[in-house]
Amino acid sequence: MPRMERKKSLISSMFLALALLAGCGSGSNTDARLEISLTTEPKPANDIHQAVQLELQGISKFQVELLDDQGKALNFQTIDVPAGSKRVTATFPVAKEGSYQVRSSAFTSNDAMLGTTSQTVQVRPGVNQLGVDTLGLSNLYYASNTDLPQTKSAAGLEKFLSFDQPGIALQAYCFFGYLEDDSQNQMAYFSLIQRLEQQIDPSGSAEVRLPFIMSGTGISTPGLGGFRTGGTLGAALVGNAIALTQPWDLSVTSENAVGAVTPKNETRAKLVSGRFGQKGARYKIQSHGADNLGKLMTTEILVEDTMGFVSEGFGVNAFLPNWLLPEQEKAIRKNFGGSVEKYLAATQNPMTGQGSYYYSAPFLKVITFKVTYDENGTVVSQGTGGLLWMDVVYQTFDDAATEIVKDSTWAFFIMQFPEQQKAIMTTLVGTKVSDYRVSSLFSMDAPKNPNGVLEPEHRWNLQDIVMKPIAGSEWKSPDSGEIYYTKYKIVLSGERSADLTVTMAWNDQEVNAGSRFVYEGLGNVTGTLDGEVVNGSAWLEMQPIGKLN
Repeated sequence: MPRMERKKSLISSMFLALALLAGCGSGSNTDARLEISLTTEPKPANDIHQAVQLELQGISKFQVELLDDQGKALNFQTIDVPAGSKRVTATFPVAKEGSYQVRSSAFTSNDAMLGTTSQTVQVRPGVNQLGVDTLGLSNLYYASNTDLPQTKSAAGLEKFLSFDQPGIALQAYCFFGYLEDDSQNQMAYFSLIQRLEQQIDPSGSAEVRLPFIMSGTGISTPGLGGFRTGGTLGAALVGNAIALTQPWDLSVTSENAVGAVTPKNETRAKLVSGRFGQKGARYKIQSHGADNLGKLMTTEILVEDTMGFVSEGFGVNAFLPNWLLPEQEKAIRKNFGGSVEKYLAATQNPMTGQGSYYYSAPFLKVITFKVTYDENGTVVSQGTGGLLWMDVVYQTFDDAATEIVKDSTWAFFIMQFPEQQKAIMTTLVGTKVSDYRVSSLFSMDAPKNPNGVLEPEHRWNLQDIVMKPIAGSEWKSPDSGEIYYTKYKIVLSGERSADLTVTMAWNDQEVNAGSRFVYEGLGNVTGTLDGEVVNGSAWLEMQPIGKLN
């Protein structure tokens, strides 16, 4: 990604229908009942992964939600599926006739989401009936209630993040930061494991999707010449495999060509103690395989989470919009002082399909690490120092959303201040419809949601976020020829203030991603936060000059 790609990506047809029906849900009082009949053997979306998991696991329960014509939640029921049942029924009393939405989500016995179907229904006096016979991919949305399984408790969140979610198109787990040896030499490091449902027949009449894997590890040091990277890129089940078991243990393997330095590449991350997503959890991150130069690269890192997960998004399900529609941004600026948080809380606009469920672990303290290079296992770095950041991003975009984000541009900064035990994420995402800015301050003193996730200590309003490249810091890549700024000024104003300068730790941190080049890597941050002098580490993702204003 932006994080939108992976991590690193609306308006659904349902949402378009809602726009046409706006204002139609406020009919006269009536004694009405809506009966919703759901098949336990639905026709799934044209998604191979979803269809396979539906066949293997089956539906154990439905969550059925009644929404108004704007997509705001009114009522919900959880319906367990008795063994052998072909259909189950949910019934809602409806106080007023008019147009409503029904959102029905199917779950496995482990609360994994198999998919969601949204339909419009016109309710009239008396008994109204609706049949649900299909199962679509799940468009994510903002919600202030704790109806979804991952919002109720820490155990529910752990389950949600520790099982494959076939109804969600993207699951991404990303680690990035620095490793520091005993001589205080720093190495930039990232690791990524991601599944994305990718359209495989764009020219056909059916939108068939196949699970596509992106995983790997990268290391960079001054003088290395960019990143050494290795991993897996390609469709699942075509020599590539992904596994997610519990307690959280995620791995991707792929076969190498005959004659490679190792038969297989593997990228793996797993929980070794504690509860996934909570303070005190320890994770081991490993990789073993051929890098982009054909050399054998092996990494093993043990980290401890000293803060716990934070919510990058809004509401109890950590929904982070990836853009704002013009009418949304106008209302936010005019009526809510530029606060997306206040706008969502007041309007309960679900922004269905416009964003991701986004969690971060800002402080992963490196306990030990070891990096070896070449087939002889030569140690290039090892030690007991360093600091990583973890992002967990879940996302589903339909065709309309993909059209909005496909040419997006972005600037992404995470900043960690160990002395203050605070962290900031600041992002600008440019799409066809908006230049959307987000910036949040995280700390261990912030309030927690029911699932144990820390809310931001502070969120900055749209107009209070300024990111500017510093002239004279340009660097031209010898590999791609692209030019990047390597120094940025970030100014955050309002009730809380920050004046920060982010500088790349060294210039050459461009990543050769095969078909394209991207720039991301380790930086340093200095300046003030609420008037106090701060120093820390940073991680940046940047566009070349000319591709982001």
